[in-house]
Amino acid sequence: MDMLILIKENIRHKKGSFKSIICLMFLISLSVTAIVSLKQNFPRSIREAYERQDVGNIVLNIRKEYCTEEGIREIEDYETVKKVEVIDAIAPDTYEFENGEGGSYSFRISAMNDRVDRLWKEDLSGYEENVLPLGKGEIYIPRGLAEKNHVRVGDRITLKFKDTSHVYAVKGLVEEPICGSVFITLKAAFIGREDFDALRSEREAAAQKDPLNAADLYEYVYITKADDCNLTDNQFSSDLTKNTKMASYASGLLTKSDSLHYQGMMPDIILNIFLSFVIILSVIVFVVMANSISSGIEMNYTDLGILKAQGFDSGSLKLLFLGQYMLAEFIGTVLGMLCSLPVIRYLPRVFEAVVGTKIYGGADILLSGLILLAVLLLSAVFIMLVSVKVGSISPIKAVNGGRMEVYFDSRFNIPIRGRLLSASLAFRQFSAGARRYLSSIAIASLFVFFLMTMTGMTDAVDSESAQRAMGATSEDIDIYRDYVEYSPENTENVLEQEAKIENLIREYTEIEERYFSDGKYMLLNGEKIFCRISEDEETFTVTKGRAPLYKNEILVGQAYAEDMGYKIGDKYTVSFKGAEAEYVISGFMVGLLDAGHFFGMSGDGARVLAEDYIPTYVGFKIKDPEKTGEICKRLEEELPESYYVEDIEAMESSEGELLTVIAYAIKAVIYTISILFALVVVSTVCTKTFVREKTDIGIYKALGFTSGNLRLQFAIRFLIVAFFGIVIGSALSFAFSEKLLSMMLRSMGIVNFVIDYRFMTVFLPAAAVALSYFCFAYMIAGKTKKVEVRSLITE
Repeated sequence: MDMLILIKENIRHKKGSFKSIICLMFLISLSVTAIVSLKQNFPRSIREAYERQDVGNIVLNIRKEYCTEEGIREIEDYETVKKVEVIDAIAPDTYEFENGEGGSYSFRISAMNDRVDRLWKEDLSGYEENVLPLGKGEIYIPRGLAEKNHVRVGDRITLKFKDTSHVYAVKGLVEEPICGSVFITLKAAFIGREDFDALRSEREAAAQKDPLNAADLYEYVYITKADDCNLTDNQFSSDLTKNTKMASYASGLLTKSDSLHYQGMMPDIILNIFLSFVIILSVIVFVVMANSISSGIEMNYTDLGILKAQGFDSGSLKLLFLGQYMLAEFIGTVLGMLCSLPVIRYLPRVFEAVVGTKIYGGADILLSGLILLAVLLLSAVFIMLVSVKVGSISPIKAVNGGRMEVYFDSRFNIPIRGRLLSASLAFRQFSAGARRYLSSIAIASLFVFFLMTMTGMTDAVDSESAQRAMGATSEDIDIYRDYVEYSPENTENVLEQEAKIENLIREYTEIEERYFSDGKYMLLNGEKIFCRISEDEETFTVTKGRAPLYKNEILVGQAYAEDMGYKIGDKYTVSFKGAEAEYVISGFMVGLLDAGHFFGMSGDGARVLAEDYIPTYVGFKIKDPEKTGEICKRLEEELPESYYVEDIEAMESSEGELLTVIAYAIKAVIYTISILFALVVVSTVCTKTFVREKTDIGIYKALGFTSGNLRLQFAIRFLIVAFFGIVIGSALSFAFSEKLLSMMLRSMGIVNFVIDYRFMTVFLPAAAVALSYFCFAYMIAGKTKKVEVRSLITE
């Protein structure tokens, strides 16, 4: 009972510290509950949508001419296969919405079928009760495609082929869980059965007239593994592709597990970033508690000695601190969990635009509670360890305040100057008791470290040097052409056109870099992954080893190589359209293609598998980018219709725009939370410092200092604290930020995140922390107005 009375009175007289811990734990509890719950809800919702449509474990995207009855029968008869389903699809050369946005051949049209069972409401808040059949000239598109191209219901889309085009009205946005995410390149759309049959007949007739038009006809092949098959989806895929032939002809292969990974990748990365931030905030809470307990023991040395004289031992006094702080943490935890409920309900709507699937589920109270309980138990142990110094208190020492008679506890005394009185006095106060400010310096350094890390991440979105280091190319002009069969005549024609393009560009400016490249899905060691083929070494960003010099060498994405255990010098078989050859890994590279799961080879290496292979794409980085528009216009006039010319600067990349918005939104949230945390931390430390120095403030006022002078000194002192935190935090950032981001973004294929440290990368976090410390300290120091000279008589 006596202990409860002491805890109650201690909280009543020290409401500031109590409220501060409640606020800090409230933010942590809210964040942990929201993050943990969303990390459970996202994959669960995407998996449920995938399984509800029963699309199997593997989806092959293959040209119709390669999808033979013999090949299908071979897959059906394989021992680990349960069933195979084939659905017709059509691939337009390009598609374009009426707002001018669109894309190339990574688009497939199918007839409306039973799998299309969810239609988004017009306000995108959920699904309609029924999916209405499509009429003539109408189309359903996945939400991910609509978000990517800023399309809404009622807009028109034009599907373009070599010899014709067709216009459809977007009747609605459907859930398409296989490749509906914004970050999956291939997109599927649906038209009515009557429209589809007419379009298919047209394209079949066109293919009979010109074999090149056969590239318009595709099939989806859905493969489900047997009930007794214990292989994972990727193991099942690898086993199947090694023992059957048709997969090597496929334009793409997507397993269920890979689809789920790609769709949930971006939300998972964002939540992991916030989780890392919450861990840092938890460390800050522990530092604040340590500072508060240490200061409390020092400032109440006499009172604690009296309590010992009354029979309270060191263990009882430790329980006093434990009870006070654990109660504050518990209240903050409960309030945070309750306030997380609306966040968990509405925040998923932001991510639904990315994944294209409705996210269901509430708060995961059990798992969140267990994690927060672990934090509470860890903090309890921490409190008991920090409060161990109460054991040094004795009633005899408490009579004269123990060690409190020593004011300046540092040998490093800075001279006080008249011209810079406030600044020099503030620095003297800091240096005289620097140990009291170590916790504040540590907190400032943690803030600066994480803020610089996040600023570096967002800066990389528009930093050419950072993106180049992570595998991106930097072209000003893109030129690509329709798919054509490989033949000596085609090779000769392409080389002539490529030479013509280069000569035309050089009439206007110099060419700094050329990317004569292409991409195909091939089988590497039995696994279907993307292969980047290039005639130019600059296309590859090599991290280890070297680019291919010989036709039997390949590069492998570093993230993929690490996952698979591949090493430089290893030999593996590559298969493409029935042909296969053995290649040696000459090095590793980085890039965002298929989240880093890709490999690369030279044009000579590709010609081992396809004798007359020639790239379909060429990009140029030019010396004078201002002439890009003029060059593109000239190219469009002089090149055949089968060539498409793109001005990179004039084009708005929807994926890049979305990534930029996401990155800056993350930075804004983290800066906001950091400033709120800084307010609570500085308020707590300043309040205790103010109480400790109340007598000194009275003395300063007796000597003629005004309240304004004293507030400025107080604020400058914490600006000095912030300065040391900025120096330490910046050093931590230079040493560890890139490593931290590489670890958090590895699932995207980034294993060597590069920060382009610019002035704003350092200045913005430093300014945020410095201004927070200075302004909040100046605000708290307003209490100096209440201290009067006559209070010294009372003292």
